[in-house]
Amino acid sequence: MSTRTIFRHFGSHDRLIVETVKDIFDSWAHRPVSPLPRPTDDLDGWLEGLAVLIHTRNAHVLGEAFWGVYATNGGDSPALLELIALRSEFRDRAVRYLASCAWLAAGGADEPPETLVLGFAINLSVFTTKSLMLDSQRTPTEIGVLTANLLKWLLEYSVSDTGAAFG
Repeated sequence: MSTRTIFRHFGSHDRLIVETVKDIFDSWAHRPVSPLPRPTDDLDGWLEGLAVLIHTRNAHVLGEAFWGVYATNGGDSPALLELIALRSEFRDRAVRYLASCAWLAAGGADEPPETLVLGFAINLSVFTTKSLMLDSQRTPTEIGVLTANLLKWLLEYSVSDTGAAFG
């Protein structure tokens, strides 16, 4: 297929990127995250497996090709601004779902506190993966274990009476 045919269909390089990322997000939304046990069966193991999986995907699936997309502010490109909104909505929904699963499995009631949701967002972020790989020379597995331990602590603290004022 020629470049001309591709751009006749997509219209611009930015639009091609947006449509590609949309397809990736759609495929992730319709697949199970992993064959991990349910969090009620082994919450600590589930958190560690989840964190390792996400940091591995952040490093290898997203990789360098998508780092620019994650780091961009969109500039004047309507297509990239659309991509940023899509990325934010997809990530927020995924992080809230994972935090809620962990919260309920740990004995929390109703919705998880916002600080717990933000803790999941920070600890499972592609920015966390990239930073710890570059600045601390850590592998995705090491990053997963570290962030899972931080999430376990935050989850335990949030569910405790002490954490009620925290959230």
